[in-house]
Amino acid sequence: MLIGCSLWTRKPNTAAGNGAFYGWYSPSDCMTACLTSTNCVAFDGAPVGCVLHFNMDDLATSYHATGVTQFLLNRYCLHTKPPTTEGPRTTTTASTSMLSEVFAGSDLHC
Repeated sequence: MLIGCSLWTRKPNTAAGNGAFYGWYSPSDCMTACLTSTNCVAFDGAPVGCVLHFNMDDLATSYHATGVTQFLLNRYCLHTKPPTTEGPRTTTTASTSMLSEVFAGSDLHC
């Protein structure tokens, strides 16, 4: 991951139209689902589940929604430096344990 790069941008009290509803109660489950989908660009997290957004155009319809937090995914933070020709290849990924930091009141930094 890139140093100083914010993986998630939080927008409190914000939701967007369209998307796919997932009835999960854990915000970290929603983050994991978004991270594992190559097309996910954001999700709206609420106490009753979340809505995953797979199209940037969805975010153009953002609106005020009390109690909902929109999380915008910055996929550029997931990129690692190019592998070297020496030794085995390694990959860095975001772990579920790292995701819980977002809900402690700060953005997740890579």
